Amino acid sequence: MCQSDCRFILLGGNAFNKAPYLHWNFVAYSRERIEQAKSDWQQRLFADIPRDDNEFIPL
Repeated sequence: MCQSDCRFILLGGNAFNKAPYLHWNFVAYSRERIEQAKSDWQQRLFADIPRDDNEFIPL
């Protein structure tokens, strides 16, 4: 059940030319880029989400 502050987004468009790799919240066209994103996340190199910096969710 959704509370009043829920948001949904529906995306559409043409099919990808090739299938992307997916890992957790990361999507890329190469495994190397996924590994870099995982490392960047673990090192906390991503920008904080405004008003949501009280918690860090580990990979």
